[in-house]
Amino acid sequence: MLQNLKGMPDILPADTAQWQAMEETIRCIFSSYGFDEIRTPFLESTDLFSRSVGETTDIVEKEMYTFIDKNGESITLRPEGTASVVRAYNQHHLEHAYPLAKLYYMGPMFRHERPQKGRLRQFHQLGAEMLGSQHPLVDVEAIKLLFDIGQEFRVETPVLEINTVGDATCRPPYRETLQAFLRAQQSSLCETCQKRIDTNPMRVLDCKNPTCQGLLTAAPMMMDHVCEPCRVHFMEVQEGLTQIDVPFIINKKIVRGLDYYTKTAFEMKAGNLGSQNTVGGGGRYDDLVSAMGGAPRPAVGFAMGLERLLLSTKHLIATAPIRIDVIPLGKAAEFLSMKLSTELRASLRQKVGVSVNTLLGHSSPKSALKQSNKTESSYAILIGDQELAKQMASLKNLKTHLQKEVSFAEISATLLGELHGTSN
Repeated sequence: MLQNLKGMPDILPADTAQWQAMEETIRCIFSSYGFDEIRTPFLESTDLFSRSVGETTDIVEKEMYTFIDKNGESITLRPEGTASVVRAYNQHHLEHAYPLAKLYYMGPMFRHERPQKGRLRQFHQLGAEMLGSQHPLVDVEAIKLLFDIGQEFRVETPVLEINTVGDATCRPPYRETLQAFLRAQQSSLCETCQKRIDTNPMRVLDCKNPTCQGLLTAAPMMMDHVCEPCRVHFMEVQEGLTQIDVPFIINKKIVRGLDYYTKTAFEMKAGNLGSQNTVGGGGRYDDLVSAMGGAPRPAVGFAMGLERLLLSTKHLIATAPIRIDVIPLGKAAEFLSMKLSTELRASLRQKVGVSVNTLLGHSSPKSALKQSNKTESSYAILIGDQELAKQMASLKNLKTHLQKEVSFAEISATLLGELHGTSN
């Protein structure tokens, strides 16, 4: 028997209602903030991610699904969403349509990681990108949006952490200072951190190895080496969050795993996810648009893993679907039942979550109702020889077990009354 690929699970019908409820809620939140949805391809040029995410990041070095296509071009399944959004922003000149572009996306991403709780090889992500302003309060709005999503889903014991990672002015001298410190500790660092000293020293601060963390207590931190504009920007972000009552703590070791971040960086963590406890995170990326060929445009955004959001939430109630089964009991009733199903779908189309299904091949009510109960249907409409003779159907509420006869002409109106709670 063929199986799904490791780390790429199926989402089965029993779970999709919960996913749909989550996605609908997320869309409502983004809409309330004035965001527009953007949908980008799953496949992009490999160069897009190596240029944006960074050639020395774990994503590019170890985790991307990259292959040569039939044209001899190197293409990659998208490992994250921001690079594709910025590519689309540049390619379609969205800066002319939006002085401040507020874009969001939801969809699958792909990374070849070791599968574990909250970390999959195909995972789903939502993202928000705000392109066109360098104002600190735009950072505040992005952080508040992430916070609101956590609040809406009642993420368990959420903690919002912020930091500043400097910019092209102050980061290079800090990088040299940090490298000097790390080289003095090099023999005691883990193998991964030793490699990062020359390629990506700030990522060492994010190492989860207890030994490395112990050695880093005296390490120089970016926040203590930022230039004056970055310092002022970060102070205004803190003031903005305080003014709108968004609780936060400063974590000087937040650097994020992508090279394009500048100034503000932030993460929201949940208390019930163990070591993989980051539900969402992001930051400012003022140089990315120009680095990918566009005119210089400052930007800020974040991403959130939907699987982790589901794992961390205390509150996600999916509305149970209402399934109506039309059951012909014998060959004579089949065409009429199909016609009735078609009419019911048309009349109930505006009722979200209501489906009408024709159950063919049953000769007795017992076997038909057994199938309806198995699929947790709400109503059964039974039509046999007696019902055909009287032009009446037997309508059974499978939750209350109440049953009554209804004329074929009144089935739609009766069901609408039932769904609205006004039927006798």
